[in-house]
Amino acid sequence: RKPVVTTRKIPLAQLEEKHGLSKGELITRISIPTENWNLGICRKTNPSMEKSRVLVFAALARVEKGVLSEWRMAFSNGFDAVLRDRDLEVDLTGRPLPFGEKEYETLDDSIDRLTSVWVNREYERKTAQILARDFLNSVEK
Repeated sequence: RKPVVTTRKIPLAQLEEKHGLSKGELITRISIPTENWNLGICRKTNPSMEKSRVLVFAALARVEKGVLSEWRMAFSNGFDAVLRDRDLEVDLTGRPLPFGEKEYETLDDSIDRLTSVWVNREYERKTAQILARDFLNSVEK
């Protein structure tokens, strides 16, 4: 048996990918950020009676002096896929609130691209845009 020589941090999203843990690696600690956020939300919707059709939305935001200083947003089908656009998060961070139509168009376009993998799930795709807009509207208040 080899002694543990090094440790490393792996984002949770990478554990789902093929290059997450290597053979013989073991998770020994889980780190959960303890930062303060002004607003957090998690919603699960079932657009139909089919149990295989689920939309999960989770988001966090921090506002300082009327500016969106940091935020995170992700969508999931509730089973095996988590969708997140870090470029969008970076793009909208630092913008003054309330957002204008330009920012909301950027948001809608990003979510449209992000959810394009959900073929034949137009309801979930449209609902994702509505949930994100509602979340950011509530951050502004």
